[in-house]
Amino acid sequence: MGQSTTRCRLFLVRHGQAEVPGSVYCGQLDPPLSALGREQAKRLQSRLQGEEFEAVFSSDLTRAVQTAGIVVAGRGVEIVKMPELRELSFGEWEGLSFGDIESKHPDQLQRWIADPVGSYPPGGESLRALDDRVRSALDRVMSSGLSPVLVVTHGGPLRSLAGNALGVPLLQQWVMEFDRGGFSVMDRRDGVWSIRVLNDTCHLRGREKRWLEAPAG
Repeated sequence: MGQSTTRCRLFLVRHGQAEVPGSVYCGQLDPPLSALGREQAKRLQSRLQGEEFEAVFSSDLTRAVQTAGIVVAGRGVEIVKMPELRELSFGEWEGLSFGDIESKHPDQLQRWIADPVGSYPPGGESLRALDDRVRSALDRVMSSGLSPVLVVTHGGPLRSLAGNALGVPLLQQWVMEFDRGGFSVMDRRDGVWSIRVLNDTCHLRGREKRWLEAPAG
């Protein structure tokens, strides 16, 4: 008799573009999707329409919840909102551009650049804190025992999820880019993760290529 195997598949999605004023640190600010972001989510809905998700987990921030709602519209599946899947908190820097931060908080900025794993923006959190809560979120998702699962979140948590699966050290995880409206696929079999798809954005290409170059949010 062959050995039994335990498998799980996660579809990891970054929310669509949010309504933010230019290239600012959005973090845990809570703007809704922009018209651009809603269109990105609709494109993603079309791309994933053949996938039958047994569960949907989302950051509780509006831009993520709205993206999840568009992707699974009409399916009758509940969206479970998880604060643990929020973006990194930039504290007092949220809503500011890099230039603003450089001007107003030069010493704190230099400390954060030198050690983003252990240090943090004033009132914000470190990369270590982000990684700890994302690991907790993953444990909660996996404890559902359901598969396949859709997870809608932000760039920081996606780096943590994919980086941990690949065994990438925390600081090096930030060389990975996850585009808004893109998706990745991770499989777990007998406790071992593999990445099947990483940052697929084919559904956003063509004349929509400019969407991938939209400002941060």
